Amino acid sequence: MLKSFNGLTQQIFEKPFRGMLYTIYNFAEEEFYIHNLKNLGYDTDVDSLEFMFIDVSGVNNNDMLLFKQYIENEIQHDNVVIGVLIYKSKNGNVPIVIKPKSVNIEEILKEDNNE
Repeated sequence: MLKSFNGLTQQIFEKPFRGMLYTIYNFAEEEFYIHNLKNLGYDTDVDSLEFMFIDVSGVNNNDMLLFKQYIENEIQHDNVVIGVLIYKSKNGNVPIVIKPKSVNIEEILKEDNNE
């Protein structure tokens, strides 16, 4: 069973992804997500990516960082196709999940990837 992190993991499967915004894309470039995704052979054009904001109500910053580590490193073994970027805003940290439109969440984040 996938770890929950106070419901953060479940949101990836339940919430809809939206078409990429240039501001989010620029942030993803600054965080080297775009570069790493390109190295894995994915189309990294802004129109080929999508994102979602994760609701962090009641979730502390440590859990957000552990969630990022879990999704990117433990499940995907550092071959990050589904990125979790932590955006530091004046209202607090906001996790943003980014992925190529062609990628199915369930195919990448399978339970057995963690075992």
